[in-house]
Amino acid sequence: MRPSLESWLAEAQREPLARILLATADPMSLAAALSASDPWGEARALARASAIGGADPLRWLQHRLWCATRRAQGADRSPLDVVVDGTAHLAETAGRPTVLVAPLMLDTQDAVDVLQAMFPDRRHILFGEDVSPGDVVGDVEVPEPGHEARHVLEVLADGGVYCTYGDFVYQGRSTVDVDLLGTRRAMSRGWAAVAARDGTMLLPLAARRGDDGGLVADLAEPVEVRGRPRPEQVAPLLAALLQERVLRAPEQWLLLPTLTFEASQAAPPNAGPTQPVPQPAA
Repeated sequence: MRPSLESWLAEAQREPLARILLATADPMSLAAALSASDPWGEARALARASAIGGADPLRWLQHRLWCATRRAQGADRSPLDVVVDGTAHLAETAGRPTVLVAPLMLDTQDAVDVLQAMFPDRRHILFGEDVSPGDVVGDVEVPEPGHEARHVLEVLADGGVYCTYGDFVYQGRSTVDVDLLGTRRAMSRGWAAVAARDGTMLLPLAARRGDDGGLVADLAEPVEVRGRPRPEQVAPLLAALLQERVLRAPEQWLLLPTLTFEASQAAPPNAGPTQPVPQPAA
């Protein structure tokens, strides 16, 4: 892996002294220093990605480093208030199998805190390739390795909520291509297959940082899946819902650089054509 902001942050999270320094760093000052020095030669590509996404590159860098300092602080991080914006949309999914359609905007524990505020009395399960049951604090369910699909479907059958990030898929997974912000990228076919089940409610969410420094669950109108569409038919709709949520706060979309950078662990797009976006049933 070539040296980059992401490799530097990953190494800082692993090395004890570097993690302490990152945990106590001021994200604004650090972002200004990195922006001025451009130590990994990424500024030009980040500027192109920011132009595509409609974001300010310095504000994106500030948010990325804020998330990194929150992760480095671990259990010592200060709790943040959570505001749920769109409770009527949330109520529409009550008792129904629900799949969140949410871009990656927060560190895992802050995202879990948002989920706790949204679903205090409802089962919800979080899946991430690098998230284990002991990694997060809260009532969210995290499947044991090897039992992910069964656990997710069990929660959905109970009228619960499936929480994962649909805007990134690791190499080695089955994928389907979609268009996102004018770029071609791979989406997990397994996630699309779960979302394509008859009666599933697709609930768009931007779990983001608010203007007051707290956290916001920014919800949009849910979409009900009817019939038995193929994953390839539902994937474009998922991408369209993701894109709309990204554009709510593009400078907080942590995967913004992947519009112009190659992510080392991400599955590449395939060679076939993408599908048109289907229109939700009236």
